[in-house]
Amino acid sequence: MITTATSSVRPDFRRNRLLQTLAAGFAVYWLAMAVAPVYRFDWFLENLLVFVAAAAFAASYRAFPFSDLSYVLLTAFLALHTLGSHYGTRTTTLRPEGRSAYSSILQLRAA
Repeated sequence: MITTATSSVRPDFRRNRLLQTLAAGFAVYWLAMAVAPVYRFDWFLENLLVFVAAAAFAASYRAFPFSDLSYVLLTAFLALHTLGSHYGTRTTTLRPEGRSAYSSILQLRAA
């Protein structure tokens, strides 16, 4: 069962299988994207957001738990961000019409 903003949130990480799956899956994905990025220095700078976000989510999990849907959407955003940092926004494989289309996906704006 996925929690939403109106349902009770389970702040026990050991019993939340969805959150465990998201964390493990993202860790494997992040490690795969860490291998031979196109621009290593840019990759490191852009992944500072991932490091800070992961630390903030872990530190505040018990005090401010998000719904499962929020964690799914945050993981999707961080996965797209990691993809962009691996390839660089100019050379990413998700660019149907160039850099502006990819940036629009990440910034949730209309292309």
